Amino acid sequence: MGESGILFDTAYPTGVHRNGGPPTPPAGPVCKDTEFCCPDAKHCLTPKHVSCLNNATACSSDEVCCPLTKVCVDVGKPCVSPCQDQGTYCCPDAKHCLTPVPGVFCNGDAKNCQSGQVCCPVTDLCVDVGAACVPSFDDVMLMPPRK
Repeated sequence: MGESGILFDTAYPTGVHRNGGPPTPPAGPVCKDTEFCCPDAKHCLTPKHVSCLNNATACSSDEVCCPLTKVCVDVGKPCVSPCQDQGTYCCPDAKHCLTPVPGVFCNGDAKNCQSGQVCCPVTDLCVDVGAACVPSFDDVMLMPPRK
């Protein structure tokens, strides 16, 4: 038990017991399955199939250009990215932190990406796969296991 009275348990996705009691079941993910939590914007973002890499005005008036992916997005709820590398986002489908190739769409096929990259099903961008992750949750912060 830490100084705050919180126990850590790696058997639960959140890794957290509250007040030394039984583990609290995780709340539902903040972002929908069609969204990703952008570590820079700190919001759930729904990607559109429009690149803003070379054109900052490519997005419609109700969209913004994601600073990480360089794709036009709709902005959703606030979130906290579980990825330690702030140049990555946690894909709710792949359950890994992904480093995007900004603005480079793969059109659903990894053959359109460089060797070793995959096609993210949520953003439709070519990406490099990083650490495993669990998408952000409503009322808990993901805690690393105690050493």
